[in-house]
Amino acid sequence: MIENKDATFNNANIYHMMSNLHKRMWLSIAILVIVIGSLVIGDAKSGGPLKPMDTTYWAYEEKVRQQYLNYCAGCHGEQLERFERSDWVVAKTDEAAFNGIKYGREEMGMPAFKETFSDSEIRDLARYIREEIPEESPDRKPAFHAQEIIRSQRQRFLIDTVVSGLHVPWGMAFLPNGDMLISERSGTLYRFSKGRLIPMTGLPDILAKGQGGLLDLQLHPDYRTNGWLYFAFSRPDPDDPQTGCTAIMRAKIEGNSLVQKELLFDGEPDTNRGHHWGCKLQFDKDGYLWFGIGDRGNREENPQTLTNDCGKMHRIHDDGRIPADNPFVDTPGASPSIYSYGH
Repeated sequence: MIENKDATFNNANIYHMMSNLHKRMWLSIAILVIVIGSLVIGDAKSGGPLKPMDTTYWAYEEKVRQQYLNYCAGCHGEQLERFERSDWVVAKTDEAAFNGIKYGREEMGMPAFKETFSDSEIRDLARYIREEIPEESPDRKPAFHAQEIIRSQRQRFLIDTVVSGLHVPWGMAFLPNGDMLISERSGTLYRFSKGRLIPMTGLPDILAKGQGGLLDLQLHPDYRTNGWLYFAFSRPDPDDPQTGCTAIMRAKIEGNSLVQKELLFDGEPDTNRGHHWGCKLQFDKDGYLWFGIGDRGNREENPQTLTNDCGKMHRIHDDGRIPADNPFVDTPGASPSIYSYGH
């Protein structure tokens, strides 16, 4: 028994009261869910705006955001920071932005998107821009001015300085977060992040000589999953560091350093000449890695023989293995990575 001044309750009474309370609580929650669900369904059926509690709302917002990033961010910034204080910004409706996107603003260099998007897609973009433009700040500036437009015989374009302070940038690769990797031929790999050039560590020995040094960069097509960065470089001969040939390596990025480095290809023969190293990297739709090695300054001989790697196009698997169907894989004395020669 539990006693107080006002009443006496036994265990059965307490259980009965708690049971009724639970029933009433769950009944109230059920009614609330039904009411909210009816409102959302009714609004959707009536063609009204989607509500944040509807999962399709978030998919819709992400689609609009991706369209902005794909078509608009190049001029206006990923964070919509490059909009001047115009009628787009201060308007209480989307009409000005809609007209600007659909018909363009020729005098300002703004292209028309009436052939790219439907009217409903343009209205979605206009709303997104008007709602997401940040408040006035010292960092905000217009995308461009009319006097900055350069006119050629065929088109008009703008020149915008993205990065300064480089000497001979050779290759670029954009990381998923928007950071840019830049190779300097002199042998430095930079990470350009939030307006800053950050030198990265962990590179192999590089022979920066003549036209050689740190060359092209390429992310694996499935970089988001495996994290492999591929790069070409002039690799010095360990026994004679003033001679070398073009090599291909892959590595992973950990902070601002390269780790788990793997040498996939080491071209031959080494030479002390400083020109015609190559090299561009490209993955094809089947996942093969292609690259070209220059003639290394011996164009009369190297490209015309299969017994060396210079003056050739090469094809390998992403881990350096040789594809079984490479054309010279069974040719005696031939470098098996060669796909074509005479270049």
